[in-house]
Amino acid sequence: TRMTLWIDRYRYLPVRVRYCEPSGDTTASRFEHLRANGPIPRDRYELALPEDVPVKVVDLARGRVSAP
Repeated sequence: TRMTLWIDRYRYLPVRVRYCEPSGDTTASRFEHLRANGPIPRDRYELALPEDVPVKVVDLARGRVSAP
């Protein structure tokens, strides 16, 4: 697999990415209207789950799973 990045020379942010698989498949992405360190709304990090969805806390350091 090969990945090619195009970096904006003034902001040092990726503006284009292309992945090439050994099979010849290619995936390309272009990023426009970038804002570095822009404000992120607090609700972006809130997860609203239906009440019937079970929630578990996984503590990888201690190897434990528990209810919140």
